[in-house]
Amino acid sequence: MEREGAQARRITGAGAAGAGETVEERGERMLAEGIAVLLLLAFDQAAKYAARAYLRPIGSRTLIPGVLGLRYSENTGAAFSSFSGSTGLLTGLTALLVAGILIWLLTHRQEPRRIRVPLLMIFAGGAGNLIDRLCFSYVTDFIELLFVRFAIFNLADILITVGAVLLAIAVLFYGGTRDGAK
Repeated sequence: MEREGAQARRITGAGAAGAGETVEERGERMLAEGIAVLLLLAFDQAAKYAARAYLRPIGSRTLIPGVLGLRYSENTGAAFSSFSGSTGLLTGLTALLVAGILIWLLTHRQEPRRIRVPLLMIFAGGAGNLIDRLCFSYVTDFIELLFVRFAIFNLADILITVGAVLLAIAVLFYGGTRDGAK
């Protein structure tokens, strides 16, 4: 009798993150995803707090000569400081994108991990930068690559970029579908 109950609670969907898992297992997976997002957000916000508290007064610091440094920057624009000064517009667009990703994640619970994980990374990074825009009207950037002329960025930017690359790979090579068919 117990086995039949467990079978009845199984969720189907070939190749999906939720394939063959019980309602309880799906709940545990979604809880784990939520905790992971909160941890990523906390790490991003803690690093930005440290940059504002300790790096802002000194401006910059070299960590690995010729390779990596920390440089405090208040970015009122988007990537590479494009749209600088358009904080209201960027805040609104970021909020829409973050909300859209969240709604998609909540309504597509059985999508494969190769789709969900990158979207969770993009969501966490977008939410981290949105928090900055809402609280400070700028995004705190502090990571500087010294071996190439490149924009100063933060941990949220890394999450967004890595998530976007992983999502592109999943869609291009696996079609982004639940069963992996193109």
